[in-house]
Amino acid sequence: MREMLAIRLHQHGGPENLRPEQVPVPEPGAGEALVRVDAAGVNFIEVYQRTGLYAVPLPVTPGGEGAGVVEAVGAEVEQLRPGDRVAWAGGGLGAYAEYATVAAARLVPISAALDARTAAAMMLQGMTAHYLAVTTYPLEAGDRCLVHAAAGRRLTPARAAGQTAGPIRDRPGPGPMKRRIPSPGGGQPVMVIRRRTSGLKATLTGGRGCRCP
Repeated sequence: MREMLAIRLHQHGGPENLRPEQVPVPEPGAGEALVRVDAAGVNFIEVYQRTGLYAVPLPVTPGGEGAGVVEAVGAEVEQLRPGDRVAWAGGGLGAYAEYATVAAARLVPISAALDARTAAAMMLQGMTAHYLAVTTYPLEAGDRCLVHAAAGRRLTPARAAGQTAGPIRDRPGPGPMKRRIPSPGGGQPVMVIRRRTSGLKATLTGGRGCRCP
């Protein structure tokens, strides 16, 4: 039986409870693929799972987002072949390991031009930005959008999804409004805000506010 290195959680608590272990390489079931993990996404939901705020069965290998290469496929999988480069978000845990079994329907092909780390980092944030800026409220030219909690890495994909003219980035924390930074992809700079302020949107948009709050 082949073994692999995985990060395992046996008890809820702090990050010290995440331990590297040798475990068997999983076998893909029907409708699944075994993926050699080249990069795993790290998301805040995994903190909740680690602490027990969100219940997950223990022991567990965390990680619900990643990118890598298909090693094998289970029964009923026709759209994937060994050697395919793929990325995924959701569909189970297990990305904090050298190999993971993933529902084939969750796997997205990635091109040779995209490295695994970028693909893994963009899946969840990209989908979040897309449904907010395209599906829920289709941003149009001239719209201004306030992105809350941009420390969650939503700013760049939100800009790409909406092609907005200059979103405002709100990062709560101590201190006053701090500085402007170059906007991802060019265009107007992004304001990094370290404290929520009454009338913030009106102040920063010349009284026009944001159609997409």
